[in-house]
Amino acid sequence: MKKNSLGCFLILCLLSNFAFSTDASKEQNKQNTSKNTPLQYFGVTLENDGIFKDDHLYTHGTFVYWGYHDRHTLTKTTLPSWMSFLTQYTYLANGSDKLHDISYSVGQILQTPVYYRQPKYQTDDVPFAGLLAWNARVQSFDNVIDDQIGLTLGAVGPIAGGEFSQKRIHYMFDAVIPNGWDNQLANELVVRLDTLRKWRLYEKSFPVTQVDFISGGGGGVGNLKSDISAGLTARWGTALQKSYAAAPLFTTEQFNGLKPSPFGWYIFTNITGSYVFNDIFMNGNTFKHSRSVDLINEQYALSFGAMVNIYNWNLIGSGVILSDQYESQIFQSRFGALSLTYQF
Repeated sequence: MKKNSLGCFLILCLLSNFAFSTDASKEQNKQNTSKNTPLQYFGVTLENDGIFKDDHLYTHGTFVYWGYHDRHTLTKTTLPSWMSFLTQYTYLANGSDKLHDISYSVGQILQTPVYYRQPKYQTDDVPFAGLLAWNARVQSFDNVIDDQIGLTLGAVGPIAGGEFSQKRIHYMFDAVIPNGWDNQLANELVVRLDTLRKWRLYEKSFPVTQVDFISGGGGGVGNLKSDISAGLTARWGTALQKSYAAAPLFTTEQFNGLKPSPFGWYIFTNITGSYVFNDIFMNGNTFKHSRSVDLINEQYALSFGAMVNIYNWNLIGSGVILSDQYESQIFQSRFGALSLTYQF
């Protein structure tokens, strides 16, 4: 518990190093508010371990996201009132040469132990858990540097509907029905505040295509999860300069709303290293006794995939392989993801 408290304190210090600025922009009339601007993109993401013939640990995620891009300022005229209050005095609001993306998402993710058919609690495996959450994210970027701040609010436990969703999915596909949801985490409200910065380290142009490398780091704090992470992404394709702000950096970020990419394509690979201080899916409920396992603090992840944009449609497919997340883990956690976005 002391380690988790120290971790949260260190992350708060990290966030505070660049979260506040004394020169917040006071411009109010450069652009119409996003509240009065038609929705600019909408999308759906599905994550499932079935692509690797697995059905345990992080087993499924469904997310719906929407937002507005190419905002020129972050003020009361371009943000909802509550978000403007939270961001107008941060480093994101500075820089007249930057563009901004404002996105929201809602989603549900499911976790089950390896032997999910057993109705009894398994002391050496992760608990059954469902998360239902909402995320808001503000992004500020230019041609080289991309900064983001995100806020996630949600709940774990029966209120999240994980048992209903998984049993319904298994019934639809005539799969084995899980039997251990009586052992899931108890109801608990969760929160996470995260921030990241990424930048283009290197780029090389060829007659038709380009190659680039994107690096960055960040962290988050909350009873949902607290961690610090660093990542490196390599891409090969077309129009990379215009799409780098939408390129994935952290393979384990669950609520990073996809920003529309310009016309073109690219393939990518990514590696992420993290130090995780607390994770409710491993540590169990924060304020009451619950099922839990011994968290592994040092974690790594590898992802690979491709993006293609055809007119107003953007499609990204990827695979993710995670290192062990708890001490008694016997199988690797792997899943595939598919995101489809429509630009209005």
